[in-house]
Amino acid sequence: MSRCFGCFAEMPAEGGKCPHCGFALEYYEYKNYILRPGTELKDRYVIGKRLGEGGFGITYLAWDKEMQERVAIKEYYPGGVVSRDVTSVTGNSVQTAADKSKEDFDEGMKRYIREAAILAKFCKLPGIVTVKDFFYGNATAYIVMEYIDGISLKEYLKQKGGRISCDEAVALMKPVISSLATIHNNSLLHRDISPDNIMLSKNGEVKLIDFGAARMFGNDENRSMTIVLKHGYAPMEQYSRHGKQGAWTDVYAICAVIYKCITGNTPVEALDRINEDTNVALERYPNVSAKVGKAVDKGLSVMAENRHRDLGELYEALYGTGKGSALKRNSGIIKAVEAVLAVVVVLLLVAVCTVLIRNAITKKAASDGNDAKDEYEIVSVPEDAMKGGNDDKNSTPAIYPVWMNTDAVDQGILVVSEGILDGYSTDVTVNDMLEAYSDTKGEWKGYETDRMTVVYYSGNKNGETFDFIFEVNGDNTFRLSGANRGGMVVDSYSDMFKEVLREYGIQSDN
Repeated sequence: MSRCFGCFAEMPAEGGKCPHCGFALEYYEYKNYILRPGTELKDRYVIGKRLGEGGFGITYLAWDKEMQERVAIKEYYPGGVVSRDVTSVTGNSVQTAADKSKEDFDEGMKRYIREAAILAKFCKLPGIVTVKDFFYGNATAYIVMEYIDGISLKEYLKQKGGRISCDEAVALMKPVISSLATIHNNSLLHRDISPDNIMLSKNGEVKLIDFGAARMFGNDENRSMTIVLKHGYAPMEQYSRHGKQGAWTDVYAICAVIYKCITGNTPVEALDRINEDTNVALERYPNVSAKVGKAVDKGLSVMAENRHRDLGELYEALYGTGKGSALKRNSGIIKAVEAVLAVVVVLLLVAVCTVLIRNAITKKAASDGNDAKDEYEIVSVPEDAMKGGNDDKNSTPAIYPVWMNTDAVDQGILVVSEGILDGYSTDVTVNDMLEAYSDTKGEWKGYETDRMTVVYYSGNKNGETFDFIFEVNGDNTFRLSGANRGGMVVDSYSDMFKEVLREYGIQSDN
């Protein structure tokens, strides 16, 4: 007897079409970087068909010989950083292209396993996929998870005509919110919540899967995070490596999923909501309770400080059972948040006092001169302050009030668009290069948080949209912090920017 690599049911003989699932090995799509069906890992797991691929890994159906059950195995395989040809001499081992890539890959792999170990502690949470094992092999790492026999929420919505009732949507997300709150209490974010990553099993369970983008938070507020996102489900802080991410980041994504379930529409992309929010509030849709509409709309607030602070608050707002308070973070984290809020209040007071003083000075100048104005004007930045500073990892972002300040955003756009990149030709500005790279005239936009001003350029290349994202520091320097192409995040965004330089004919002076 043999087993089918498509479902691992027993088959009377090797080869041919599986009578249970219809899988036939001779028709399987082989790719040279995908492990071949029949490959064994750890002398225990037999690899079957590929279930899916993402930015951080490849997921396979597998058979656990020891437990005699199907499992899902996710292989750490960050696209663009590693490569592999399973038919070559190196076989199943992954390869990195350069020393820097190897360093980044190794650090990411260690984090991948460390965070899998945390997830393994929560095997009894009803709304989270169970991690059964994790190990190293083939110069990479693997996570073994329970196999959920069912369909994704995305597929379920398709079967239901694109949307479901308000009551069903809120009920489906209840175990996910409750379980993820416990994960948050252990300082782990998911960061990739969407209908693709929520599974509905045949026995009625709802589980959040794919923690490949998960990251620790709260221990090091200044650490940068890899840009990982799905447009429509990601808040604006995920568009920057230095965006301050926390429980409120997953809150946004959860609320975006509920919004999608009820309306059939994906929320408007966060960056496009900053200057003019065109996203239709859930409260305005028919057959949506005021309670649910208000809770979801708050969770979808563009500015993080306007959202529910954590999933405990969201749970309370949606279900109102009193359990929300039990889902909140432990007292140490709450105290830390309160301390941060206290600092913000002080900064606001300082900012208000500064504005009052500047107003007084401006009005005094107005009384002394006929040409003085009450409103502030954007002044030109000295040419020697226009340097990009894109290699300055120790630069400190400017601290601004938590409300939107259009002048500051405009100033940031001015600094970047008219700026010169360190180490490159000073004959052209950043705007010149991006305008030349884009097939159609692009557009500069920006937003401001309590930590920094972020501006980005949106253009079009070969029929695909692209964005380059820059962070502006208080000393009028800036740094490239991310890029998107065709609606997908480009993790190696520096290489993408080099395309711009090459196409413009500029060579690095470095």
